[in-house]
Amino acid sequence: MRTTWLSSTQLVWVGSGLLLLLVLLSGAFAVYQHQDTLAQETRRTQLLVRLLEDETTRTLDATALALAMVSERLHSGEPAASNLSERLVEAVRGLPYMRSLSVLDTSGKVLTSSNPTAIGATFDVQLLGQPVSTDEAWLGPWLPGRDLIDAARQDVTRRPAGTPPPLPGVGLITLVRQSRTPDGVTYLAVAALNPDYLSNHFQQILGEHTLNAALLDYQGRLLAGTEGVQRLPGTSVPGHRALQEFLPDQEHGSYEGTGLDATVVVTSFRASRKHPLLVVVEEPMAEVRSTWRSKLGWLLVADVVGMLVIVAGTVASWRSLRAHERMAAVLDRTRHRLEESERHLRAVIEAAPAPMFVLDPLGRYVLVNQAFEDFLGVRREDLIGQRADTDPTLSHLAYHPVRDVALWAGAGQSSYMENIILRNGARRQALVAKVALTRPDGRPGGVIGSITDVTSFREAEQRAADAVSASEAAHRAESEFIGNLSHALRTPLQSIIGFSELGVMRSRHDSAQHELFTHIQSGGQRMLLVVNDLLDLSRVNSTSGTLHRVRVDTCDLIGEVIRHARIDARTRQIDITVKPCADGTACVDALRFQQAARTLIERAVHVSPPGSHIEVHASRDSEGVLHWWIHDAGQGLPETECETMFSAFFQPRRATDAPSDSSGLELAICRQILRGLDGDVHCKNHPNGGSVCHVVLPAIDRTPSAVSVNKVG
Repeated sequence: MRTTWLSSTQLVWVGSGLLLLLVLLSGAFAVYQHQDTLAQETRRTQLLVRLLEDETTRTLDATALALAMVSERLHSGEPAASNLSERLVEAVRGLPYMRSLSVLDTSGKVLTSSNPTAIGATFDVQLLGQPVSTDEAWLGPWLPGRDLIDAARQDVTRRPAGTPPPLPGVGLITLVRQSRTPDGVTYLAVAALNPDYLSNHFQQILGEHTLNAALLDYQGRLLAGTEGVQRLPGTSVPGHRALQEFLPDQEHGSYEGTGLDATVVVTSFRASRKHPLLVVVEEPMAEVRSTWRSKLGWLLVADVVGMLVIVAGTVASWRSLRAHERMAAVLDRTRHRLEESERHLRAVIEAAPAPMFVLDPLGRYVLVNQAFEDFLGVRREDLIGQRADTDPTLSHLAYHPVRDVALWAGAGQSSYMENIILRNGARRQALVAKVALTRPDGRPGGVIGSITDVTSFREAEQRAADAVSASEAAHRAESEFIGNLSHALRTPLQSIIGFSELGVMRSRHDSAQHELFTHIQSGGQRMLLVVNDLLDLSRVNSTSGTLHRVRVDTCDLIGEVIRHARIDARTRQIDITVKPCADGTACVDALRFQQAARTLIERAVHVSPPGSHIEVHASRDSEGVLHWWIHDAGQGLPETECETMFSAFFQPRRATDAPSDSSGLELAICRQILRGLDGDVHCKNHPNGGSVCHVVLPAIDRTPSAVSVNKVG
């Protein structure tokens, strides 16, 4: 391993230098960002002040046009007090920023006006200023009040008694035009403008409350301002920088300094093109700095991340340099251990009892163990480095055309059964298992495999299958034997029962013979019952027994069984209650299902004491499985009999739990029928006493279609 050109001490100095460089670059960028933010905000205020100046000039030009139309009518000789008043009212209605439009004579008397209350009032014409030109309108000073009538009443002697003075900051702007009639009479057309309209219009255009806008005349008087301007309209702004330093040489510009409210702001101003007005837009420097700081947030995060990266990189590199020499020694030791591990792995593979082999990515054998040589009868010297294409067995072990496609792509594993023909001609069945080997870069690195001889296991499986077949054949023979035996016993039993009945009838006068024939008859009946149950069980278990399934409502079938069972239950004063579910449909063999239900209900009637109650109810679960519960009022069952009661020839411990004429096969037949319907039956003790027989029938979609035939068993 080569030595590094940088020591750990030098690395610390390099890291410190990078941190200092990062801080300097961040500071320089912050200064640049501040200048850029200031320039952007300045351009924005310049654009806004240009827009406000244009809107203000258009408003005054529209007012001057209205005054020109009034002057034209006066010059044409139209009487001042005739229908001119109506025309003035119509003109004011179309101009929302105009409060009134009036015509005055040279003495200041209002001859006609859009405001009827101002007609006849006297106004000091000196307050309107001096005309600049006889053919153009001129802008008068800011006047207190909402209209000319309010401005005319500034003198206390002219104000009517009880009329309050105008509120501070409430005023108007006048635009005046002089007109002379053909007979030499001079009139003044005066338009009273609403400065609040301009203030609201300025606020709508600015949108943001952080910006302020104001309208000044050349004397420094504030005519209108937005909500953020603290000065009242009509007050003077002494020493405004735009009026003192820039006008009249520079009509528009920007600067940083004290604003209208004595705060440091960025100011953009623009003088009107036609009127002696100055529009000013201000943005507090604090807002500019806030915008700048918000833009620096990501820079701060980048600085922190960069510092962390530099520190982490420096620490990691320092540790790497310190560990470089130790790593070289560790790598040497690791290489020796890997060589030792490879030798150990070869020894393990060699000692493995199962044949094992290793293939390279080209399918050539690179390693086989002694068991491989012994099993296939080959020599590793002849096989290592070869594809063994001439030997079909070895070639198939290396590459199976169906199973090994994904394996040789470098993914997964494969296992399959292979018939191997040994050199001595013997055939062996073997399980071949292979696992793909991958290189560190993900490319296929070869295959490792093993061979397991399963010939003896296959032979054992065949012997087990033969034993199962023999057992099934014996079971079928047993069922057929029981069926044949039952058929063979029924004929002599019928004869015995018939002769015993005849003997009972003829021995009525001989008590001894009558009792003897009665015992013979009852014993024959019991024997016939056992034979019939054996025959029924044989029929259910035999291959000839079938169930004819039809989709029916099991509630109707259960109801019919209970109607017959109530006959015996009434004699013992036992009440049977049925609670069917809304949907009791199932695919069953109706007769066989009723036979099974009858067995369970008759058992419940038998074990329940007189005067008790039996409950039969049904429900369907979320999976569509139908459940029937038969709850008796008996003494319950021993835990060991809950399952064994459904076995053949079952006899309960308590003699009262079984009818006297029972053969012990009824419950076994019941379970066999229900299992033939893909259902089942279980019995358990109820916590409140008695036992519950639980019948389960599968959902309709899980059973064969209606009118199908299934074999039982």
